[in-house]
Amino acid sequence: MGAHPTYDDQGTCDWHVDLEEALREAAQRRLLLFVLVWRRRDADCKALIENQLPRPKIKALLEEHFVALAIDADELDEKAMALVATMGKQDTLPLVLCVDPRGQMLGGLSGEASAPALQKVLEEAIDPPEVEPPPGQTPDPPD
Repeated sequence: MGAHPTYDDQGTCDWHVDLEEALREAAQRRLLLFVLVWRRRDADCKALIENQLPRPKIKALLEEHFVALAIDADELDEKAMALVATMGKQDTLPLVLCVDPRGQMLGGLSGEASAPALQKVLEEAIDPPEVEPPPGQTPDPPD
């Protein structure tokens, strides 16, 4: 763990570079996993890491609720590829994935990300919005 492998996030995250290690820490600390798939010399990746992550609201969400994992898109192993595939359609880098400690996808985004869009993805992973049942169906009663 330590600084981001390439870009300066101004100390926002203590980055893992190993998926299994990051999942293990997330489970031990009962946190979610913030996965960032990035590439060297990619302007959008650099902008996200250096300009969006350090913003106070985003930094606070990451520090309080997430373990951070940096995955170099040019060095994806099989486990990382499987995790990225759970996102479905991925248009461009950077890819942001929010997953639980079991590796279940909670949300994400692909490509250039505004601060409000990134903040929304993080907040929805932390506290998912309630899904309304389809018309004509009643919600399941609470346990």
